Amino acid sequence: MIWLFVLLFLLTTFALAVLLLPVARNTEIPLTQRKYCICGITLVYVLLSFGLYGWLGAPYLLPLIEERDQRVTKLSQEITANLNAVKANPNDLGAWVILGTDFLETGQLDSAVAAFKQAVVLSGGDPVLILAYTKA
Repeated sequence: MIWLFVLLFLLTTFALAVLLLPVARNTEIPLTQRKYCICGITLVYVLLSFGLYGWLGAPYLLPLIEERDQRVTKLSQEITANLNAVKANPNDLGAWVILGTDFLETGQLDSAVAAFKQAVVLSGGDPVLILAYTKA
């Protein structure tokens, strides 16, 4: 996506240069008017650039994406820890439930189903775990 913005920036910079060169070279227009015209066109270019970035770039999403990435990293670490816990003690109901929940949050639905299925078996048919199993 960033390459699209770089390409768009280069194209608009080229277009700005094409617009400004004839104005800068036109000796029929007094120098002060040429300077005002160049400044005006440049100002419009800068304002449009910031406006398009704010609209298309969605800068408010950056903190949300970073937060999501941190959450996924944390969940991956928790999944690894809980996988080790259920390998060490396959009868640990709490580890299976947390593992299923973490799998659900990361979108690993097949693994979540397997974890909740094992939790239901270990719990002897706990209704809350059966609901979690059906949710997965």
